[in-house]
Amino acid sequence: MDVAEAHRWGLVNEVLPKEKLEDRVWEIARLLAGGPPLVFAAIKETARVAESLTFQDAMNRVTRRQLPTVDALYG
Repeated sequence: MDVAEAHRWGLVNEVLPKEKLEDRVWEIARLLAGGPPLVFAAIKETARVAESLTFQDAMNRVTRRQLPTVDALYG
């Protein structure tokens, strides 16, 4: 599989020439560094736990985590 096909399949987000790669990496790193740390921590925990679960169990866990947040939002 070449890089263009990997991109079409959604296995990679972007395809860049080698000389532009490092600049793009730093751009994304700065974007992530300015993001919400608690959200990123929750995403990482969910991904880590989901590795050992069935798809349905992982979705149930995500739903259980989000419902209290949605309830708090709407009071």
